[in-house]
Amino acid sequence: VKCEPPAHAPGEAAVALRVAETFSTQTTLFSYEAEPLLVGVTPAQGPRSGGSLVTLAFVDTPSHRVACSFGAVFPVAGRREGFALTCVSPASTVPGSDDTVGRIPVGATHVGAGVAELTLWFAYLPEPDAGVPAPVAVSAGGGALVTVDVANLAEGVAAECRFGLAVVPATRVGNAATVSCVAPRAAPGFVTLGVTLLDPRDGQTASEVASSPRRALVDFAFEVPA
Repeated sequence: VKCEPPAHAPGEAAVALRVAETFSTQTTLFSYEAEPLLVGVTPAQGPRSGGSLVTLAFVDTPSHRVACSFGAVFPVAGRREGFALTCVSPASTVPGSDDTVGRIPVGATHVGAGVAELTLWFAYLPEPDAGVPAPVAVSAGGGALVTVDVANLAEGVAAECRFGLAVVPATRVGNAATVSCVAPRAAPGFVTLGVTLLDPRDGQTASEVASSPRRALVDFAFEVPA
């Protein structure tokens, strides 16, 4: 038997089955919860492949039965903390190529129920794409500043540079899609230079853009010091 619950104030209500004019003597409690009222989503964009940590901010503490929703993908379980719920964005289901930006409604849903009213938006961006570094060769003694343009670099994303197996911190140049890092000391020769994107909340690796599907691997040269 399926029933559609009527509107009701938040709280519990007894549910019983009526056959003809007779109510069942067995009842169960049904819980009505307040609609989760969203006030913000951070970040409001991420790569089409998913994997971004997205935080929904609420007016009140969300129920443990509340999950995230990304368009038609729900429920997406998350971690509650205070007035916030953090979820990992799923891969985009918006039709289109990797170069298409898809914008979907994002909100909250009660697990096992339909999606609550959606008023916020989340944008899927094309995959990050590392460009040619400048300069393309430095002294093997290290210490030179190297910059790399990273197309489609989302807001608030930190990064690291990887010279072969050596990983060094990177700094974003303002809000531009450019990162800079100081080349480490290395043996003379060629290495592959890449940029690793980090999640701003915990500093863990989010995605690797060392090689682009549209470009060959970037060779970076360490030269013998003069």
